Amino acid sequence: MAPGYYLMTITVPIPEDKLIVIRDGKKVEYEVDRTYIGNRSTRVKRKVIGKVDPVQVGRMFPNEAYFELFPDNEVPEEVRDEFLRECEIKRQMKVIRKNPEEIVDHVVRGMSFFGGDFMRN
Repeated sequence: MAPGYYLMTITVPIPEDKLIVIRDGKKVEYEVDRTYIGNRSTRVKRKVIGKVDPVQVGRMFPNEAYFELFPDNEVPEEVRDEFLRECEIKRQMKVIRKNPEEIVDHVVRGMSFFGGDFMRN
C-alpha cells in the first residue's frame, strides 16, 4: 500500500468503532492487531485509514487501507476503482524512478511471455 495517498474528492464518515484512534487530530488509524506481552505490556499495530476532513466534523478522506478494511462504504464503485488504480500507478512509478532497470526487466519478461518471436526479426 502507498502511504500518503488519499482520495481527496470524496469524504466518508469516520468509522464509529472502539478500534479507531485519531492521531494528532489529523490521521485516522484503525487497530489491526494487539499482542499481549507479559502481564503489563501490550503492542498495538494500527493502519492509517484516512485523514480527518477539517471542514466536515466526523468525516475523513479515505486511503487504500480504508477500502481494504471497510469494503462496504458509500464511495461510488467507479470512483473507488479509479482511485485504487491511480494508487497502483503511483506505486509502480515510484519503483521505476528508483530503479529504471526494473521496467526493462518487466518488458523483457512480457515479451518472452508472448513468445518473443518479434525479437528474432
